[in-house]
Amino acid sequence: MGYSIGCDVMRESRIDWSSLSGDDPFVRSNFSSEEWSATCASSDPAHARAASFAAKEAVFKCLHLDDDCVQELEAKLNRRITFADLVVVRDRAWPAVAIAADLSQALGVQSVSLSLSNEDGLIFATALVEWV
Repeated sequence: MGYSIGCDVMRESRIDWSSLSGDDPFVRSNFSSEEWSATCASSDPAHARAASFAAKEAVFKCLHLDDDCVQELEAKLNRRITFADLVVVRDRAWPAVAIAADLSQALGVQSVSLSLSNEDGLIFATALVEWV
């Protein structure tokens, strides 16, 4: 058992979120359809999307998924790995990240913890992965 920490800082305005729709290739490879719909229903969709994207970046860093590792996993799982495999869930007072079950099992992930903060248009995401 071990732990990995990842973090990301993202300016909310880095991506023009208002120009994207649910069928955009960028959106499809970075958000599940349910996750995108949840951001659309948010009181501040741009902020929700930027926070989710920063969270995914932080988790991806924790998972140590460099190009070689991604290629090996894609061959093993027989599918493409994208940020859409990491779903930010906001059904509690704090956000959580759900990793696609097959990916989580292949990597040996026990759990993921996430912290999100924002200040003056910057999103700060910190993730902690616990390994089996």
